[in-house]
Amino acid sequence: MESSEFFGCAVRCGKAFTSNAYLKCHTASVHNGKIPTCDICGKTFVYKGSLKIHIDNEHNCTIPRCKACGKKLTRKDSLKLIIDLVHNRIKHPCHACGKTFTQKVDLKLHIDSVHKDQKSHLCDTCMRSLRSVKVMLSRVAS
Repeated sequence: MESSEFFGCAVRCGKAFTSNAYLKCHTASVHNGKIPTCDICGKTFVYKGSLKIHIDNEHNCTIPRCKACGKKLTRKDSLKLIIDLVHNRIKHPCHACGKTFTQKVDLKLHIDSVHKDQKSHLCDTCMRSLRSVKVMLSRVAS
């Protein structure tokens, strides 16, 4: 997918998304009224995946715990992250400038926005494509 490709809402509410999956979640919850809701406690969520995590953690008692330090986490992928970051101290270096990142996704965003000058964040207010969330937030704050 090109970074300049956005998926606009067919209902014409003015929203655009960076992936078709986000657009589908938006359409289902905002326009079709299909809000993921916990049948046990009634709590609502934006994404079905968040509902599943909630049910596993709150009602099925399957909270992941780090064996090294005992810390409880809300998601299994967070467990891998804490092991890599805290216990194994894994860093991901940028081969262009040497800056290091704790997560691969942050390294990819850095390379795309700084070294490839890709603009992948759509401002809901002005509909401009910006290179980072920080740039977008600084525009909103000013």
